[in-house]
Amino acid sequence: MTSVPSFPDPVHVRRPRGEHRTVDVERSCQKCVGPAEEQALKKLVVKALWTEFPGHQSEKGLADEACHYFRDKKGDPISPRTVRYWLREETLPSAVHLSALVIMQPMMFMGHWLGRGDR
Repeated sequence: MTSVPSFPDPVHVRRPRGEHRTVDVERSCQKCVGPAEEQALKKLVVKALWTEFPGHQSEKGLADEACHYFRDKKGDPISPRTVRYWLREETLPSAVHLSALVIMQPMMFMGHWLGRGDR
Protein backbone atom coordinates (compact mmCIF):
# COMPACT_ATOMS: atom_id res chain seq x y z
CA MET A 1 0.00 0.00 0.00
CA THR A 2 1.31 3.42 -0.94
CA SER A 3 1.24 6.14 1.67
CA VAL A 4 -0.33 9.46 0.80
CA PRO A 5 1.88 12.49 1.51
CA SER A 6 0.56 14.80 4.16
CA PHE A 7 0.78 18.55 3.81
CA PRO A 8 1.32 20.18 7.21
CA ASP A 9 0.94 23.66 5.76
CA PRO A 10 -2.31 23.89 3.76
CA VAL A 11 -1.11 27.03 1.97
CA HIS A 12 1.13 24.88 -0.26
CA VAL A 13 -1.70 22.59 -1.37
CA ARG A 14 -2.86 23.24 -4.93
CA ARG A 15 -6.55 24.06 -5.10
CA PRO A 16 -8.99 24.23 -7.98
CA ARG A 17 -9.28 27.66 -9.52
CA GLY A 18 -11.63 29.97 -7.62
CA GLU A 19 -11.62 27.97 -4.40
CA HIS A 20 -10.61 30.10 -1.44
CA ARG A 21 -9.62 29.06 2.03
CA THR A 22 -9.77 31.95 4.50
CA VAL A 23 -8.38 29.89 7.37
CA ASP A 24 -5.32 28.94 5.31
CA VAL A 25 -4.64 32.57 4.43
CA GLU A 26 -5.02 33.60 8.07
CA ARG A 27 -2.51 30.96 9.09
CA SER A 28 -0.04 32.10 6.45
CA CYS A 29 -0.41 35.71 7.60
CA GLN A 30 0.21 34.71 11.19
CA LYS A 31 3.54 33.26 10.08
CA CYS A 32 4.51 36.50 8.33
CA VAL A 33 3.72 38.85 11.20
CA GLY A 34 5.45 38.27 14.49
CA PRO A 35 4.23 39.46 17.89
CA ALA A 36 6.32 42.64 17.74
CA GLU A 37 4.96 43.62 14.32
CA GLU A 38 1.41 42.82 15.39
CA GLN A 39 1.76 44.97 18.51
CA ALA A 40 3.22 47.83 16.46
CA LEU A 41 0.31 47.60 14.00
CA LYS A 42 -2.20 47.66 16.87
CA LYS A 43 -0.60 50.84 18.22
CA LEU A 44 -0.69 52.37 14.76
CA VAL A 45 -4.41 51.54 14.40
CA VAL A 46 -5.11 53.26 17.73
CA LYS A 47 -3.14 56.34 16.67
CA ALA A 48 -4.93 56.43 13.29
CA LEU A 49 -8.37 56.22 14.93
CA TRP A 50 -7.65 59.02 17.43
CA THR A 51 -6.17 61.15 14.64
CA GLU A 52 -9.01 60.55 12.17
CA PHE A 53 -11.81 61.12 14.70
CA PRO A 54 -10.53 63.98 16.90
CA GLY A 55 -12.43 65.83 19.59
CA HIS A 56 -13.45 62.88 21.74
CA GLN A 57 -12.55 62.69 25.40
CA SER A 58 -13.46 59.01 25.76
CA GLU A 59 -13.05 55.86 23.73
CA LYS A 60 -16.85 55.42 23.85
CA GLY A 61 -17.45 58.59 21.85
CA LEU A 62 -14.70 57.76 19.40
CA ALA A 63 -15.98 54.19 18.99
CA ASP A 64 -19.53 55.44 18.32
CA GLU A 65 -18.36 57.87 15.62
CA ALA A 66 -15.99 55.36 14.02
CA CYS A 67 -18.61 52.61 13.88
CA HIS A 68 -21.08 55.05 12.24
CA TYR A 69 -18.40 55.95 9.68
CA PHE A 70 -17.74 52.31 8.80
CA ARG A 71 -21.47 51.59 8.69
CA ASP A 72 -22.39 54.61 6.52
CA LYS A 73 -19.35 54.98 4.26
CA LYS A 74 -18.19 51.40 3.94
CA GLY A 75 -21.52 49.59 4.37
CA ASP A 76 -20.15 47.34 7.09
CA PRO A 77 -22.22 47.24 10.27
CA ILE A 78 -19.67 46.91 13.05
CA SER A 79 -20.47 47.63 16.66
CA PRO A 80 -18.86 50.23 18.89
CA ARG A 81 -17.61 47.35 21.01
CA THR A 82 -15.50 46.11 18.08
CA VAL A 83 -13.90 49.54 17.73
CA ARG A 84 -13.25 49.62 21.48
CA TYR A 85 -11.41 46.29 21.14
CA TRP A 86 -9.18 47.97 18.53
CA LEU A 87 -8.63 50.97 20.81
CA ARG A 88 -7.63 48.69 23.68
CA GLU A 89 -5.26 46.82 21.36
CA GLU A 90 -7.07 43.54 22.00
CA THR A 91 -7.71 42.77 18.33
CA LEU A 92 -6.76 44.05 14.90
CA PRO A 93 -9.31 45.28 12.38
CA SER A 94 -10.21 43.04 9.49
CA ALA A 95 -8.52 43.65 6.16
CA VAL A 96 -11.50 45.75 5.00
CA HIS A 97 -11.36 48.06 8.01
CA LEU A 98 -7.57 48.19 8.05
CA SER A 99 -7.51 49.20 4.39
CA ALA A 100 -10.08 51.92 5.15
CA LEU A 101 -7.79 53.25 7.89
CA VAL A 102 -4.83 53.18 5.51
CA ILE A 103 -6.85 55.20 3.00
CA MET A 104 -7.79 57.70 5.74
CA GLN A 105 -4.24 58.08 7.06
CA PRO A 106 -1.91 57.01 4.21
CA MET A 107 1.18 58.93 5.32
CA MET A 108 1.03 57.54 8.85
CA PHE A 109 0.91 53.93 7.64
CA MET A 110 3.42 54.41 4.82
CA GLY A 111 5.86 56.07 7.21
CA HIS A 112 5.53 53.13 9.55
CA TRP A 113 5.95 50.53 6.81
CA LEU A 114 8.97 52.32 5.40
CA GLY A 115 10.57 52.40 8.82
CA ARG A 116 10.06 56.10 9.51
CA GLY A 117 7.06 55.91 11.82
CA ASP A 118 6.59 55.60 15.55
CA ARG A 119 7.82 52.38 17.07
